[in-house]
Amino acid sequence: MTTRTELGIGEDVLAGTCAIAIGIGLARFDFSILAKQMATAGWIDTASIGDLSGGNLIGCFHQSRLRRHQHVLGVIALALVLTVVSMLAEGFWSSTGSQAVWRFVGGWAAAQLMTGVPSLALRRVPARQLRLSTAIVMGGAGLGGLLGALAVGLFAPSSPRLAWILLAGLSLLLSLPIVALLLRNRRHPPVSPASPKGQPGLSPGQTHRAVWPAGLILLAAAYAVAAMGSVPSVFYEPLLLSQRFGAGPVADSHGLAIFGAGAMGGSLLVVCLPRAWATRHCLVGVALAGVAAAALFAWGESQELVVLGSFLLGCWTWMIVSLTHLRIHDFVPSQAHRRCWATCTLLYGLGLMLVSFASSGLASSNLQLVLVICLGLILLHAVLELVQCRAPALPDQGLPLRTAGDR
Repeated sequence: MTTRTELGIGEDVLAGTCAIAIGIGLARFDFSILAKQMATAGWIDTASIGDLSGGNLIGCFHQSRLRRHQHVLGVIALALVLTVVSMLAEGFWSSTGSQAVWRFVGGWAAAQLMTGVPSLALRRVPARQLRLSTAIVMGGAGLGGLLGALAVGLFAPSSPRLAWILLAGLSLLLSLPIVALLLRNRRHPPVSPASPKGQPGLSPGQTHRAVWPAGLILLAAAYAVAAMGSVPSVFYEPLLLSQRFGAGPVADSHGLAIFGAGAMGGSLLVVCLPRAWATRHCLVGVALAGVAAAALFAWGESQELVVLGSFLLGCWTWMIVSLTHLRIHDFVPSQAHRRCWATCTLLYGLGLMLVSFASSGLASSNLQLVLVICLGLILLHAVLELVQCRAPALPDQGLPLRTAGDR
């Protein structure tokens, strides 16, 4: 029989899934469809697609470093409002300058949802269920990307204004479980874990100033390089299908829906990995599989092969995200996890931003070169995962009972 506590944990996990669906699936993945629509409609030029995508990711520099629980809740609530407002604004202000401004606002809001909500959603999950719950939460990226791509493909295949309105409506709908989560956390804030007798407690400032172990630094570097390598599959798939195969807008949205389905499925595949396999070993295996998927995406000779590569890269991307989130537990206590995850997300966003800026002009003239460069980055990511795999977990670390004890 399901208890009230189990129902509450399920509602928390649902809210975390919705936050990732909004912050990554709708605000980031689906932008590649809308950017191509805006370029076709004359709102922006093709070379601006990467620039505007990078503008969305500049908000990752504004990741939360808040120490007080109530302030975190307030920032997340503001982020929900700004996400919907920015999407509506992008649908009605068509100049490149206004798009860049609202991309920045939307990026800042998405960053807060990506880093602030998962810790709240997972804080009550028992250790034995943490891998499953983390996979479900991170799978929200694929869910959001899939819902947005299908909605745009069905109802607004050639209207960027209507497409933005649809994404804003989906964001508003998905925000309802998050609002309920914020209200529950306002009524019942988390309790800081007790320190062993005779030892001082770990303050929030200490968790922020703590020196990262070498293994965590390597993990963060690998995560950032993975982001760099994922740029073509995240931002340029519609452009690739159009240039190589002459695909139309509907095929573009369907292709991105496949990527979103891969991201959702990849996150859930983490649950199927045997418990006997250490997270660090799983990261290495997934990283090597990503090299093969990127090669298929770059050199696929038919539209079906490219779409299959996109699906596999979606799986790869979100298996890496979920496993990295879990691997952080091997290096830091639970009180420091939220800030370490926020910093890793900052680096991931920086990697995406740098490559999307650098490739924005080249993509329209030589997209194949961009694909080959990013394949090399995915290969480098696999090497870094092999190196960080040798870093042992710190004593007495591992999956904690709670993941959001930090304030």
